[in-house]
Amino acid sequence: MKKRALWVLVVIWGIGCLCGSRGCWEQERVALLALNATLNLRYWVDAGESYFNCCSWEGVECKPTTGRVTHLMLSDTRCYRFSVKTWYLNTSLLLPFEELKSLHLSYNYLGGWIAPEEPNLLSSRLSKLEELDLSGNSLDNSILSILSAIPSLRSLFLSDNNLSGTLHVNGKFLQLILCP
Repeated sequence: MKKRALWVLVVIWGIGCLCGSRGCWEQERVALLALNATLNLRYWVDAGESYFNCCSWEGVECKPTTGRVTHLMLSDTRCYRFSVKTWYLNTSLLLPFEELKSLHLSYNYLGGWIAPEEPNLLSSRLSKLEELDLSGNSLDNSILSILSAIPSLRSLFLSDNNLSGTLHVNGKFLQLILCP
């Protein structure tokens, strides 16, 4: 009897994997709604989609089989609602996105990040983050220590910020050039 119940469970799980996910994870949806307090996320949906499925929101891409958020394209979303006021991102809001590969926050008047209290928490949770676009913000050198702690980064876009110096990422030194 136990063997049969286990077999039924395996079959149901397999069908779920083959059919794909029906929506995003609740903790990721809640984090996106919290981010909406400082950004202007567009989470209207087409007919047939659900407000509760953040995978259908504009700027959000998910892995079809798991429903986990893999790409957040949130560039230039702040000015429509908040004008040109500089703000600081609470990076704790990014912690639920453990499968995140790409994060775009360019041209959002971002002045810096508020890091989680635990020093390595952000880098361990964002261990799959490969692409980060922070260009066109108001970032200064204080952001460099946080960025250097994300070893999975392959592409880092920092143009049009207030940065200068050298950044050590992934065993390599990147020269930062001050952009006017």
